[in-house]
Amino acid sequence: MSRADGYNKEFHTVKPGSTLYNIANLHKGVSVEDLLELNPNIDPFNLRVGQEIRVK
Repeated sequence: MSRADGYNKEFHTVKPGSTLYNIANLHKGVSVEDLLELNPNIDPFNLRVGQEIRVK
């Protein structure tokens, strides 16, 4: 999602078998640490299928 006012957030929908590591690898320049910082309320050991993870 990108808008002219500078609001630029991107999300990834968790799929079966997803981990933060493979989600980070799908998005250039994104690390697991970035994902944890952008998503302070997620449990990295219990991702739910269909859950939205902010990647930017």
